Amino acid sequence: NINYNTLRNRLNAGWPISKALSTPAHNKCHPRSLSYNGKTLSIAEWSRKLGVAERTISRRLANGWSVERALTTPHIRRG
Repeated sequence: NINYNTLRNRLNAGWPISKALSTPAHNKCHPRSLSYNGKTLSIAEWSRKLGVAERTISRRLANGWSVERALTTPHIRRG
């Protein structure tokens, strides 16, 4: 019961097949706020504070990343 694109993204990111298939996908409706390290901010506020695009944070969460990992992993631009 995992969206094709979510599964494809997980596998392209190097996830083991068993983890890609067994990790529940987040609901498409992301929470309006995220709590991390004792602070609760909106995705937009976290984006501005950390310099990580809102879309990047949202995609990470949709792909099953923890809030901590989604917020603390640096974004590497390709191209």
